[in-house]
Amino acid sequence: MALSDRGLCTLSAAVLLLALACSHGAGPSAARPPEVPPRVISQPSPIAACGGAGQLVDAPEEPSLAVDPSDSRHLVAAWQQDRRPDGDSFAAEVAVSRDGGETWSDEPLPQLARCAGGGPYDLVSDTWASIGPDGAAYVSSLAAGRDQQPGTAIVVSASRDGGGAWGAPVVVAASTPDRAVLDKPSILADPWRAGRVYAVWARYLGDTADEVQLARSDDHGATWSAPRTIYGAGSEAQNNELLAPAPGVLLDVFAEGTPLLAGRRGRVASMRSTDGGAGWSAPQTVASFTLTFTTDPRLGTRIRSFGQDVAAASGHGWAYAAWFESRASGTSAIWVSGSADGGTTWSPASTLVRGAQAFLPTLAVAGDGRLGATWYDLRDAAAGTGLGTEVWCGVSADHGRTWRSRRLGGAFDLRQAPGSTEGPFVGDYEGLTGLATGFAAAYVEPTASAPPPRTAVLFAEFG
Repeated sequence: MALSDRGLCTLSAAVLLLALACSHGAGPSAARPPEVPPRVISQPSPIAACGGAGQLVDAPEEPSLAVDPSDSRHLVAAWQQDRRPDGDSFAAEVAVSRDGGETWSDEPLPQLARCAGGGPYDLVSDTWASIGPDGAAYVSSLAAGRDQQPGTAIVVSASRDGGGAWGAPVVVAASTPDRAVLDKPSILADPWRAGRVYAVWARYLGDTADEVQLARSDDHGATWSAPRTIYGAGSEAQNNELLAPAPGVLLDVFAEGTPLLAGRRGRVASMRSTDGGAGWSAPQTVASFTLTFTTDPRLGTRIRSFGQDVAAASGHGWAYAAWFESRASGTSAIWVSGSADGGTTWSPASTLVRGAQAFLPTLAVAGDGRLGATWYDLRDAAAGTGLGTEVWCGVSADHGRTWRSRRLGGAFDLRQAPGSTEGPFVGDYEGLTGLATGFAAAYVEPTASAPPPRTAVLFAEFG
């Protein structure tokens, strides 16, 4: 679980090689946008003086990225700022671009974290961004320790002007530790109905079992329906992600296990609602797979990237899910499945990448219907010093059946990433969103700075 668990202005020449990367994958009739090399969009920590216990200054982690459905030049990214090894961070940072990612303005979400303007919460985590059809922007967060009291809360910050001014976070759900622990929220602004926003999260009743809960707002996040349990079967359901593949259709895609532990069999599951989240189908099995931890192939130690980190995306009437198995020896792969009927049925799994350990896939659908992906890859782990890791991207013009993939820049040493209780950590998810004819990515890389570990959030476009 995530709870238990401005700037760098130079990039290495290797990272700038994105201009040559990801140029494959568009169909012959697709208009490809110019390639945009990675640029750092995170800034030096605005909360460096906080002095939080375990605070890793200049360590942004786990970005989410959203695009305005009516204006692809309007982007919002959100991430954890100054994460600590034990989990959670000391602020939630939000960055806004209105020129397609050329320039960004960023600030901590106001009235949220104690270290960032005196908000009521000690720690925040699991930020997730979404933009509605009227340009209103939303960021959900997992907050902990309200007014110095233990507990967890799901909160949503909203901006009616698309990120210029943010309101105070609204509590969607809250719990004290003796009742339940809340975890891993995500949100979805309905792409067809302005002002409607959905939030979904896990509510843990014990160490290995939880419920999936959902709430809805119909007034731009000002008020929310009472949380309702939409799934709970004595199992562990995590990484819930909401999709809207067609008007009136809502999907929740998640990982499930009994429990979610390495070595056990798990599944990618999908539930479907056609009445605005009031009623839900029984979970449909997208695929079954073995839960694995990614490991350092040279040291044999764990990397914080686990099989429950599934990804999902929708667009052009399709829904997609991706999952992975990583093994230091033996078969490692990322798979993708698609649904053309609103999640009622799913295609057999196709392979995105197979071979060396590849992990943390992220999916998005472009306006022309193509499917895009990014992931971290250890195929060149022996390159240079440390653990050679690369971010790759891929594009599919046939709903994930075949892919053309290239590197996003050069190798970096993943061992320089901030540590966690389960090893080096860059996030349980990264950001990817579909543009009109391409994709925009926001992802984390360690920097070459001296200890303590530091990271940067990079932005790039490919098509």
